[in-house]
Amino acid sequence: MKGHSLQGSCCCVNGNLDMLNANEEKMIGFLDGIGSSVINDFLVGFIERTLYEDPEIKVAISYIGDLFDAAKG
Repeated sequence: MKGHSLQGSCCCVNGNLDMLNANEEKMIGFLDGIGSSVINDFLVGFIERTLYEDPEIKVAISYIGDLFDAAKG
């Protein structure tokens, strides 16, 4: 299993746990500094595996436009 697929699977498992203050909606997020072809390839695999594990889950995607400003992340 490639890294992006493993991440998608892990997020689905963690998204289904009863966690204190967790959102009840089936949703996970993907946050990146800037889009690049390598990151976008990862994202496609991440989403595909996530939807394979749970077709009802939503994936929120955001690019903050900066690789060095931790506060934006």
